[in-house]
Amino acid sequence: MKFLKLVVFFLVSTVIYSIVEIPVFGPRESKGELDNNEISEASGITESKTNPGILWVHNDSGNKSKIYGIDTNGVTKVVITLNGITNRDWEDIAVGPGLKDGKSYIFIGDIGDNAAKYDLKYIYIIEEPELNLDSSVENITIDNEKISKVTFKYPDGARDSETLLVDPISKNIYTVSKRDSNVRVYKIEFPYSLSKTITSEISCNLKLPVYPKPNFYPNQLTAGDISADGSGILIKSYLSVFYWKRDTSKSLCEAFSSEPDIVEYTVEPQGEAICWFGNNGYFTLSEERNNIPAILYYYPKQNPNGIDNKIDRKSFNLKQNYPNPFNPGTTIEYTISAQERETQKTLLKIFDITGQEIATIVDELKFPGSYKENISFNNLASGIYFYSLSIGNLNKTKKMLLLR
Repeated sequence: MKFLKLVVFFLVSTVIYSIVEIPVFGPRESKGELDNNEISEASGITESKTNPGILWVHNDSGNKSKIYGIDTNGVTKVVITLNGITNRDWEDIAVGPGLKDGKSYIFIGDIGDNAAKYDLKYIYIIEEPELNLDSSVENITIDNEKISKVTFKYPDGARDSETLLVDPISKNIYTVSKRDSNVRVYKIEFPYSLSKTITSEISCNLKLPVYPKPNFYPNQLTAGDISADGSGILIKSYLSVFYWKRDTSKSLCEAFSSEPDIVEYTVEPQGEAICWFGNNGYFTLSEERNNIPAILYYYPKQNPNGIDNKIDRKSFNLKQNYPNPFNPGTTIEYTISAQERETQKTLLKIFDITGQEIATIVDELKFPGSYKENISFNNLASGIYFYSLSIGNLNKTKKMLLLR
């Protein structure tokens, strides 16, 4: 079964057609269960720039002040203990340039705040170590005097964040709010003080295609990363992965001024970590939940047969089902553009929130035109479901809500 693509778009009165070059990622590949039982609440992941093939990960709040270097199969290669600091609520990690030119640094974001009760947030910075990477696990201790700390507060009060971004071009640090209906991006401009409390600035807001509302829990943002060359930005929620293409001559928020594309992602039990892997794809990592182990997943970037990865949004249109929420019946409408001129293999399928296929509504060749499918779910429980339309090699997916 093809993995579910969690693609959600706002309904708008005017459809803007364009051809957009976006990366095409393949279905997820399991790289294995993490071999280190200490990594039970993974909340951040980032690729090392100093040690090829190493990913830095860390645990969530209340755990030891350690980061772990794992390989691309989830095997622990190094454990770094940071002396003299506390893991109050570490939520994300990044690698990028910093205080000294030519050096690579690890940034650890102590930026979580579920109850919005901490005025001060912290970002810990260490220089990336060069590892031996022999067969044994390397243990490194970094003393407090070698750990830099950025102390900052928000201009509009305490808030929760789980996304830390370091721009490899400007060296600015960004955090993204998690629980606000109006998602905000905050900037700490480089060079930043290590001795004074900084007030970050509201840099911009994100335009996210989420349903039914931004602060609906599964839509809350949990992690992000910027590609090493600064040209691609990934931010994930519990349900989706958003991608922005960036002109590297422009600022991060100029890229954020456009609505992102939603790329391949399969829901994890508690997915709170994402990172680029070179320019070849991205990794995700989840916390352990309900006896489901933490598994490292990889989504490879694809360019099949050398074909340019461009999607023509005019080729078909999938509307939001109506009514929504619904009980028990609803209608799904879609259009196949006349520019196709020939019959197209058309699949319309329903999935539950775990990605399990519930039903196939359409599986046939269809001519260009507009279609309407009336469906009814008499035997399903209340919850979020997805309907996925595939026409040729293109796919769109939307959420719908069944309320008994």
